[in-house]
Amino acid sequence: MTDTCHEVGSSFWVHVWLILTWAAVFVGPQVPFASNCNFDGELLCGFVQQSVGDDFDWEVGSGAVEALGLSGDHTGGGSYAYLNTTGKTRSQTAILRSMQLASLTPHCLTFYFYMAGADVGSLAVLQQRVGEQRRTELWSAEGDQGHGWTRAKVDVTSPLSGNTPMGYRINFDAVVGSGQLGLIAIDDVVFVNGPCDSDA
Repeated sequence: MTDTCHEVGSSFWVHVWLILTWAAVFVGPQVPFASNCNFDGELLCGFVQQSVGDDFDWEVGSGAVEALGLSGDHTGGGSYAYLNTTGKTRSQTAILRSMQLASLTPHCLTFYFYMAGADVGSLAVLQQRVGEQRRTELWSAEGDQGHGWTRAKVDVTSPLSGNTPMGYRINFDAVVGSGQLGLIAIDDVVFVNGPCDSDA
């Protein structure tokens, strides 16, 4: 009798743990991964380099790029992720992707980007369902955006299968432009609960 009760009790708590885990991942209002990535300390936070399907990796740097007007990262004293175009050719791509995400609630992705130079290419934010090759573009910018960090806001919702949220990743795609005189960088990537608004 004691062994039977122990087995039933263990099974009960396993089911409770599974239910709470499901609720935390798919229903709860929590931010689904590191909510703020400033790339300081040469860290990519919750992001990883795409291993296949691109041509090279994003790099983490700090300091000025005087030829293209960059004096430092967005806050002035840390690091940023950037596209190093040295030795690269037109249309080559570097992809930085998030860990797997899923949530029933909408989220707002904000980040700062820097795009300058006569040959600068393009930057895009895309959503990719886990297990699928197809990707959906959520935001993009192309060409010289001036000498300054610009804030972007992107609404993100999980794709659904019926009423069940599907896993997805957020990708930052940077594409080399017509030459090597161009800089694409991102900094202070923040992922928060709720939709974006005009004051976010």
